[in-house]
Amino acid sequence: MVNKLTIECGNNTVNKIKTMFEDMIKSKNLNNDFKTTRGGVSVIDGVEFSVEVLTSGHWPYQEIPKCKIPPVMGKIQSVFQQFYSKKFSSRKLHWLFSHGNL
Repeated sequence: MVNKLTIECGNNTVNKIKTMFEDMIKSKNLNNDFKTTRGGVSVIDGVEFSVEVLTSGHWPYQEIPKCKIPPVMGKIQSVFQQFYSKKFSSRKLHWLFSHGNL
């Protein structure tokens, strides 16, 4: 199946698709790790929180809109940012709040 897809779409496209699937698995594991560090709870200040961390350049480009977020989301962002920075010191997050929901 992968060989047929490579022939039809090319190696670059197939590699992007592989990375996208890997991102989904890594995001699930990252959410579990974050929840574990918080005592098994994914709720912060009454807000259920989870993230999808995606590899830039492999997903369709998204303009990062400027938006003002509520203070509770700012706190949640800060808590996750600290967790993520400890886990991956050389990586940087770009937040796409327009893809979230409350």
